[in-house]
Amino acid sequence: MTSFIQYWKVHLLLWIASIALFLTASAAAYFKGPDTIQYIAGQFHQNRIHNMLEARNYHAAAKEYIAWSWLKPEDQDLIKELTETHLLDRQPHRAYYRIAPLAESMTTDDFDLCRLMALIQADRRDPSALGWARRAQESAGPDQRAHGALIAAHVYRKANQTPEATKAYAHVLDLEPNHPEAVFYSEIYRVQATESEAFSRIPEGSRKNFAEFACTSEFILK
Repeated sequence: MTSFIQYWKVHLLLWIASIALFLTASAAAYFKGPDTIQYIAGQFHQNRIHNMLEARNYHAAAKEYIAWSWLKPEDQDLIKELTETHLLDRQPHRAYYRIAPLAESMTTDDFDLCRLMALIQADRRDPSALGWARRAQESAGPDQRAHGALIAAHVYRKANQTPEATKAYAHVLDLEPNHPEAVFYSEIYRVQATESEAFSRIPEGSRKNFAEFACTSEFILK
């Protein structure tokens, strides 16, 4: 009889211990499980996006960002990255509808939001692009000033405002003398100005004879 009672005591203790372990595991899963699952899913999406961007498959990367955003719908950094991917995919209208609600509800200008809106509106040929570029410059931190100036130069260039773009790229080079994009476009504008000046010195009667100078860049400007 004693051994029988002892047997049931052991099993009862084991049952209680298993129930306690189950409840502990359930509590841990309840409080920590979702975060762990979300972290693993985030790493999965991040790795896929990295590979897609490396392959310049921007359309697929945007879709992957959208899937990821379902897990983190309020994550502004994720929305900004998705917006940039839409821009790389030449989808400025999609980019606009992703970021515009955040940009328009700002109480204090955020550099990244202003920068993205300037790029988007420049691609959409919207005149508000320059206003957003100015706001980006004004909200830029000390390490973002060259980037802010570059955004303004880009907007002027997209709007075919050559004199303003030339000055803006020169300002970028004042802040960052070896900036590759500013160097590239500054040189293009310099060459164009030189060619235009040379062309203006050609006698009026000779200017229309483009066939005669077909291989000389100074004389093929129209």
